[in-house]
Amino acid sequence: MIRAGFILLSVALTAQGADASGLSLKVEPGVAGSLTQQQSQRFDLGGGVPLKLLYGLTPALDVAASASFLVLPSSRGSPSSGTGEAWAWGAGARLKRPHAEETLYGMSPWVDADLLYVRTGDLNRFGFAAGAGVAFPFGAARSLWIGPFVRYQQILGLGGTGPVDSRDAKILFAGMSFEFGPCHTKNGSAQ
Repeated sequence: MIRAGFILLSVALTAQGADASGLSLKVEPGVAGSLTQQQSQRFDLGGGVPLKLLYGLTPALDVAASASFLVLPSSRGSPSSGTGEAWAWGAGARLKRPHAEETLYGMSPWVDADLLYVRTGDLNRFGFAAGAGVAFPFGAARSLWIGPFVRYQQILGLGGTGPVDSRDAKILFAGMSFEFGPCHTKNGSAQ
């Protein structure tokens, strides 16, 4: 598994073709729900919006600055009276099929991962997220990419005792991603 990751990374770093430089913005609105019992008993399905500012190092590898907001409403009979909210900021990387590719309807599958600083109420925590999806180009300029995604986010517990639940929170997002970036011409170069 680790060897496959190194092979993918080396292919991404040595990829030839389109000019990889350029910024793109990715917005991922979706439904969010807890995968852990302690949160699923307190909160119903909610929503979230991960945002990513991506910079292409190569046609297949991007680095990212990320932010996300998550809201889970209280469930009926929950000991929590308010909504569950989490703000997260971080950085990560994405591997993708280069956007200049035109076969398979231009489909661009991707995977990414982020390390996060998470704010839940008055608490500061660390976390991480990993996502996967597929994007399709829209328009002749190929500067808009839309497609489904799924994202797993884990907020690390505090590890202590007291009135605050110290266990990890595990959240699953699913929705549609919208990426706005540089135009790609038919010859495979970015503008």
